[in-house]
Amino acid sequence: MASEVRPSMTSNSDTGLPRCARSDGISGLLFKVCVRYLAGFGKLAMMACRRRLLRWSAASPTERLPMLYASLKLAHILSIIVWIGGMVFAHFFLRPATISLDPPQRVRLMYDTLRRFFNAVSVAVLVILASGLWMIGHVAKQVVQGGGSFAMPLGWTLMASLGILMMLIFAHIRFALFKRLSRAVQASDWAAGALALASIRTWVAVNLGLGVLIVVVTLLV
Repeated sequence: MASEVRPSMTSNSDTGLPRCARSDGISGLLFKVCVRYLAGFGKLAMMACRRRLLRWSAASPTERLPMLYASLKLAHILSIIVWIGGMVFAHFFLRPATISLDPPQRVRLMYDTLRRFFNAVSVAVLVILASGLWMIGHVAKQVVQGGGSFAMPLGWTLMASLGILMMLIFAHIRFALFKRLSRAVQASDWAAGALALASIRTWVAVNLGLGVLIVVVTLLV
């Protein structure tokens, strides 16, 4: 009777440990290292936030404006990272990985993922719009109070125009195309769901291109 072959449990002559055990040990070690680094960075972030709050409470109204500007700029940039990074992940990594699934599984998985992502992007869009308008208004007010005449730089104008276009495209995706996908999933109409996903993919690719263009314009213009 032939012996059963178990490749995953073969041992190394040097260590005498099964491969699966060595793999689990390495994974556990990496996990512990990551947790310690994240805990350390978390403590540093909490300390930085505490110092900033103390500075904020002790600062005068005039001194608080630069701090508020920096905080809003941070929220602005993080929201853009969430939006563009999510589109990159969904378009180049998630969608290709679901092609091998059966249509019901693939459409439902994409629906559940996009629903969560679009909810996050809705919040990000509001943060981007509110923080962007406030920062532009703040700079314009400073220039006018200094006796000058405010004119938006070319880079800012392009960034704002393309950003508004991205928001309009996202509104079309979220409130038209995604509703079409939602109705298809509820009706178990997987063919209609696949068509809705194809339309969403096209417009997400357009928005992703615009987002990358905004980053290029911001850095180079």
